[in-house]
Formats: sequence, C-alpha cells, structure tokens
Amino acid sequence: MSVKINDNSDKILDEFQEKILRGLERVGSQAEGYAKDLCPVGTPQSTGKPGYIGGTLKNSITHAISGQAPAITSYADDSGKIKGSYSGSAPNSKVPSVYIGTNVEYGPYVELGTAKMAAQPYLKPAVAGHVKTYKNIVEDELKNG
Repeated sequence: MSVKINDNSDKILDEFQEKILRGLERVGSQAEGYAKDLCPVGTPQSTGKPGYIGGTLKNSITHAISGQAPAITSYADDSGKIKGSYSGSAPNSKVPSVYIGTNVEYGPYVELGTAKMAAQPYLKPAVAGHVKTYKNIVEDELKNG
C-alpha cells in the first residue's frame, strides 16, 4: 500500500485571499452607496438651508481596497464638470482592508461640523450603521464566492 500526500495549502490560501478581496470590494461598494445616500446635497441658495453643499462631495465618495487604486478616478459636480480626481492607492496593510472616503477638502467639515455649521455625518453612519450587513457580505463570499 502506498499513500500520496498532495499539499494544496497554497491553492487554498490563494482562493481564500481572492474571496476576502471580493468580499471587501462588495463591502466597499455597499458602504459607498450608503455614504452617498446620506451625503447632503444642494446649495444654501437652492435649498434655503444653511450648510448644504452641491453634488461634488457626494460624487467624490469612493472606496478602495488596501494597496489598490480607488474605485473612481475622477468626479464631477452636478452639471458634469470634472471637479477632482484620485491617483495613487489606499494605504497598504498586512490585513486586507477597505477604505471609504473623499478627498474633497471640505468633506471633514460636513462630516464633523464647524463652529458655524452642524455636523452632517455621512461616512461614519455609512460604516457603523451597517456592520451586520458587511459581515454577511464577507461570510457570503467565503461560503459561496
């Protein structure tokens, strides 16, 4: 009798990593959608409400997997005029991660507020308010992906 042992650990590890990255991509896309839904849009002139801003901030929200480029390369205002772009990649980390955010300079002021404007959070609730959904996405990818 002879026994042959095949080591498939590299193949299994590669498949696991692919599933995690697909899950993170799905999580990032979902979180980006939640953040865009929560992002205030409009101008003080058009809404009559102080502190509202145009669609540039909303259109700039994106996601990126650690070590990879953002999901979008540029963004426009509501009229379609290009207002900004992304280059480079998300921070690389030992643990695969997904980042959600914007590079619009006034984004933190909208999220956190100022002395003259109340906070209008759109990123934190998009992440913190849906942890179970994100967990389910990753589990689904690992089981079925």
